[in-house]
Amino acid sequence: MRRISQCFLVLVILAAPAAAAAQEPSPEQARVLENLSCLVGTWTGEGTVQMGDTEHSVSFAYTCRAAAAGAGVTCHLEMTGIPGFTYEANDLWGYDPGTNSVHWFTVSNAGETHDHRGRIDGRSFFATYVGRREGQPMRENVRFAFTDQNSVSFSSVVYVAHTRIESFSGSMTKERPRSARATQR
Repeated sequence: MRRISQCFLVLVILAAPAAAAAQEPSPEQARVLENLSCLVGTWTGEGTVQMGDTEHSVSFAYTCRAAAAGAGVTCHLEMTGIPGFTYEANDLWGYDPGTNSVHWFTVSNAGETHDHRGRIDGRSFFATYVGRREGQPMRENVRFAFTDQNSVSFSSVVYVAHTRIESFSGSMTKERPRSARATQR
C-alpha cells in the first residue's frame, strides 16, 4: 500500500508543471465551455422510458456544478418511475480540443459506463456512444435541444445488434436559484 501511495505522489509531482503551463482556452473551446456551463444548476423534469414493449412515465432531478475550475461540468441524475428501481448516474461533461468534440462520461447503478461523444450545434447537443451489451454491438444516439437556458428537451435511442431496444425522452426545467426566487417576492 505504501508503494502505491509513493507512486501516486510521484505522478502528482510530475503532472504539476504540465498543469501550471495550461494555456488559455481557444475561442472554440471557450464557446463550448460557455455552452456547457448552462448545465450548472438543478434541473427537474418528466419523461418516458420504453424498454421493449413496456413504457414507464418517469420523473427525475439532474443537479450539475462546475468541475475542474470551469473546464467541465459534473452532474448527478436520480430518476424514479421504473417499478422497483431508482436509476442513478454520475456524469462528467468536458471538451476535447484535439478532436473538437464534447465528451459526456456516464456511470450508473444499472451497470453502465458510457463515453458519449458529440458536438454542440447552436442550441443542440448530439452525441453517440458505441459499445457492446451482452456481447452484441450497441449504439446509443442522444439529442439535447435547448429552447432557452432554462429548458431543454432530450431523446435517447439504444440499438443492440441494429435492433431498437430502449428509448428515453422528456424535458427538464432549471430551477431558479433561491436568491432569484426571493427577489421576485
